[in-house]
Amino acid sequence: MLFVLALAGVVAASLSSYANVARRRGWDVPRAVRYGRYAAWLVFLGAAYGVARQLGLLGLLPH
Repeated sequence: MLFVLALAGVVAASLSSYANVARRRGWDVPRAVRYGRYAAWLVFLGAAYGVARQLGLLGLLPH
């Protein structure tokens, strides 16, 4: 699960960085990059939730 968390974070950060640089330079950002970025962030958040759940950190959240 930690591997998925790390991989999704790297992919999401890379796609976000590419999209931001391309937008600043006036390039067309492909639709796959835009939606892939959102999908990668969702996978990252899901993996972070899974890791927090496995480590028992969700009990620390206020109810």
